[in-house]
Amino acid sequence: MLIIIFNRIDILEDIFFKERIYESFVDENITILDKTQKYTQFIKNCYLAPETYVKEISSNKNSLRAVSNKSFSIIGCIILFTAILGFFLNKKEKIAQICMYWITFGFVVLAIIGWGVAEDGLMLYALYFGWPFLVLILKLIDKIGKKLKIPHFNVIFLTILILIFILFNIQGVKDIIEFGFKYYKL
Repeated sequence: MLIIIFNRIDILEDIFFKERIYESFVDENITILDKTQKYTQFIKNCYLAPETYVKEISSNKNSLRAVSNKSFSIIGCIILFTAILGFFLNKKEKIAQICMYWITFGFVVLAIIGWGVAEDGLMLYALYFGWPFLVLILKLIDKIGKKLKIPHFNVIFLTILILIFILFNIQGVKDIIEFGFKYYKL
């Protein structure tokens, strides 16, 4: 009402214009099941390099894209459930609460609203929404290490985890470097 009284209709026009721009990032034809499947793939791809392909955007521009998967990622589900377990075992800690809120926010934005699913662009959000899973998993590992009273359990487990990350991501790093040298010469 104040917008009309103060003759600021341009604000409403701006809101509707921006809404049309934002709609291009959300595909309303994708079901909640498809978005949830993409979300589990996203979780996996935060830590393990996805399968990729080169997409030609124009005659002199190319993009390295993640292959779209139309199924639930078992690894993504394991990471999600492990993070949730890490939260429940540490739910009184402020950092665990922040992480769970952030995971929930990420789920709402990426899986329910579907932001980024129109172009399979969820990898863009890995830095925004990937970190709380790792924090909660590390909190879980710490809790397990304290319960088992195994000397250096955290160090051993983290070393194994880092080696797994390196093993599964070395090809992805190689692909990115080769893509850069091939399509973006200095």
